[in-house]
Amino acid sequence: MKKLSEQLLEMSQRTAALEDRAAAAQQQDQKELEASKKEAQSAVQDHQNRFAASLDGAKESLSSQWRELQNSYNKHVNNVKENRAKRAAARDLRKAQERADDAEDYAEVAIEFAYLAEAEAGEAIVDAIEARAYAIELEETGS
Repeated sequence: MKKLSEQLLEMSQRTAALEDRAAAAQQQDQKELEASKKEAQSAVQDHQNRFAASLDGAKESLSSQWRELQNSYNKHVNNVKENRAKRAAARDLRKAQERADDAEDYAEVAIEFAYLAEAEAGEAIVDAIEARAYAIELEETGS
């Protein structure tokens, strides 16, 4: 397992790369957008797999709660994608604009959720450091 500081640095770097990709996507043509979409989908699958692997190494009492959250999140994302796919077939301007507005709103909310998860991870890191320091203190005092 990586050090917590390494994981936090990696998360920060991924966030910066995501921000760069989002800015670049505004300038892409359709072919480039499709490539970016496939890359993003691949990254999601990779992170889903990494998350599942990290749960496999965790205690059952902890991993079951995270699996429940992951399942709920996946269900939500799949519902959103299904609704977007239905609306993607729309050929009139009003529906296309509504779809674009919804997709932008969803992206903004997803970004805020990522920030929330990042903040939660930061707090979890501090809690883990504090818990380890306490365990070391107890070990050193022979308690």
